[in-house]
Amino acid sequence: MNGLAALTIFGKEHPELPVVILSGSANPSIMQQALAQGAAGFITKSGLSEELLLALRKVLRGEIYEPNSFSAFHDHAPLSEQPNQGRTPVFSPRQLEVLQLLLDGFTNREIANRLFVGEETIKTHVTNIMRAFNAKTRTQAATEAARWGYRKSSSMS
Repeated sequence: MNGLAALTIFGKEHPELPVVILSGSANPSIMQQALAQGAAGFITKSGLSEELLLALRKVLRGEIYEPNSFSAFHDHAPLSEQPNQGRTPVFSPRQLEVLQLLLDGFTNREIANRLFVGEETIKTHVTNIMRAFNAKTRTQAATEAARWGYRKSSSMS
């Protein structure tokens, strides 16, 4: 079984976990396919250890990582900046926490305080959530989240 097939199977069995592909190939079509299939990042084995650390940090913040060299091979926005086109939104555990608090009506500052992180971190998560729902505003994101079955908490503490 190749890595892309494994990614598909793993993504179905554990959609809540981000996957970073570490590959011996720097083939741009493989990179694009892996990211399109839901990989949260793609790193080549020839990359530097700093790149690996950067990629893992981005993914753990709920972002998508693609190598800078990848942008030279396509003429569109990076996949991490493209809207979700009909695919089921997949969120990291932290993004799910942020989404729940967003649905409960909390501001970015209130969410940051509740989760003990900086407001800029929350803004990044909210931006990624909005992008996943193809929304331009927080309200649109909340409406789309409801369409996908996400609901307000039954109790807000």
